[in-house]
Order: sequence, then structure tokens, then C-alpha cells
Amino acid sequence: MAVLYQNMGAGWAVLLFLPVLAAQLVIRKYVHLELSNRELTALFQVAKRLRNSYQPETFFDQILQEARRIVDFHTGVILFWSQERQIFLPGAVRGAFKEDMSNLVLSPGEGLVGRVIETKEPLVIGNIRDDAALADEAGPFKPFRSLMVIP
Repeated sequence: MAVLYQNMGAGWAVLLFLPVLAAQLVIRKYVHLELSNRELTALFQVAKRLRNSYQPETFFDQILQEARRIVDFHTGVILFWSQERQIFLPGAVRGAFKEDMSNLVLSPGEGLVGRVIETKEPLVIGNIRDDAALADEAGPFKPFRSLMVIP
């Protein structure tokens, strides 16, 4: 290195680090493509299941199973609107709180789910315990630290 420094000055450092920078860019692109491929594969699997048969219980469960490929979650719940009862009911539940969430019943406009339905905007909360107002509004989701509610 000392001989390179004497002969080339600081230019040798540029020659040394250019391949490292190029490799970093290639790896970053690979990771991005891998994540995109994982998301597209999950969407394809859900679409394929929907085309083959439409049974709500198995379809909602399949959505949660494929969603876990994209985002790892502790407990996932898909709520659907029951027109005859005028409430939200769980269509599928996966995870540690499956027993508790399977009996969940939410009225329109109730809590965080109601807010998301009204605004039609997703809600992502990193730590629900940081905000007392959010913790009160969380209702049956209080045991969770973070939430992602998607209309």
C-alpha cells in the first residue's frame, strides 16, 4: 500500500474502492428485486386461489398466509363487513392471539378500524404505548405494540 501511495498518491484509493461501490450497488438492486419478487409471488398465489374457488373462509386465510411472505406479523386479522348484522366480523385470524381475535366484533366507526374505514387511508403505528389517546382508541388491539390497519 505504501508503494502504491508513493507512486499514485490518493488515486489508488479510488481504484481500490470503485469495485466495492459497484458491488454494493449490485447487491442493493438484487435485494430490491428479491423483495419485489416475493410480493408479486404472494399476489399471484392469492389471485390463483381466487380464480379456482371462492370460499370466504379459505380465501381470507390464504390472504393472511401469503401476506406473511411480505410482512412478518405476530397476529393477523382480516375483518369483513356483515351486511345482515351491520358489523365487522373476523374472516380469518392467524397468530398467537387467534383465540381472542376470532371472537372480535366491531361496530362501524369504532376505534382505529372505524377511523381507517372512514378516512380510507392505511394506518401504521410503530408503538401504540407511546400515545395514551391511541391506546384508548385501540380497543381490542391494546395487547399489541404496533399495528397496521389497511382498509
